[in-house]
Amino acid sequence: MKKLSICILSALGCLAVSSSMAAEFNFKAGTDQPKGSSYATLLEDFAKTVQANSDGRIRIKVYPAAQLGSELELAQGLRLGTVDFTATSVGNISSLLPKVAILGAPYIFENIEHRQKVISDDTAFYAALEDYVNHSNVGVKLLGVTTAGIRSLYNSKHPVKTLDDLKGMKVRTLTSEEQVEGWENLGARPTPIAFSELYSALQTGVVDAAENSPEFYYSMKHYEQAPYYTLTDHMMATGLFMVSDLAWNKLPDDLKKIVLEAGHAASRREQQFDMDMSAKYMEKLKAEGVKVNEIDKGPWIERSLPLQDKLAKNVDAEKMLGLIRQAGSR
Repeated sequence: MKKLSICILSALGCLAVSSSMAAEFNFKAGTDQPKGSSYATLLEDFAKTVQANSDGRIRIKVYPAAQLGSELELAQGLRLGTVDFTATSVGNISSLLPKVAILGAPYIFENIEHRQKVISDDTAFYAALEDYVNHSNVGVKLLGVTTAGIRSLYNSKHPVKTLDDLKGMKVRTLTSEEQVEGWENLGARPTPIAFSELYSALQTGVVDAAENSPEFYYSMKHYEQAPYYTLTDHMMATGLFMVSDLAWNKLPDDLKKIVLEAGHAASRREQQFDMDMSAKYMEKLKAEGVKVNEIDKGPWIERSLPLQDKLAKNVDAEKMLGLIRQAGSR
């Protein structure tokens, strides 16, 4: 019996060693978002798919919650080889890939259907984006486009139904020139404030309004100070899911194909996950008594078109802007 136990333990030990050595390629994936978020879920989904489809030849360990750095640090880490896979917002990657800033322009997408026609991995825009990213000097390959909520306006004063209702309203923005100019174009008074200071700024009247997705509007409890939520849908936030060239170039062609297909599939599932999360948080906001209203976005979109043109020219993305518009109704 003792000999049998020893044999079993020995066999299990051999299996454990064999299992730990089975992977030919071991990689790291990182996000600054916490476990359970859309980007962390994307990376975990992707890692499982790649391991299964490669018969264990590739293993990817996921590090959420900024364990490997912020979004910008992770994007830079792809170049250095400190991380192999990451997803980052277009705002944080545009310093390295300037043309992708066009995806963050106000009202670049007319609605969700338009966005999906643009960012799906079988579109003319995606092909142009992939060519730009893959042949940049950043040292990355594009695996998919991600989404990160739809941003709308909330305020402490009254329902905003028209541009006249917005006129003169102090709206918290980031310090980016595009955001400041975008809100000025709509008639508001943009006021750059750190996100960490926003709750107290709404409480004390330093600003009247801010903008964000349902998830952050709810999780930061901004609705307590600004209970009017206008579905402006002015920004349908997007990001890039990427692999480092340093990791990519280690792989044989058959595994590159598996990684690319898994990246496309995981990105599509992340987009649906993100929409489901937005719907969930909208219900939570309504349960808290938030006053939600829709608007005719036509005048808001028209007011934003010149800024789109200006941004596209500044970052040499006129061709990309043309492809985006071709997919919509304008």
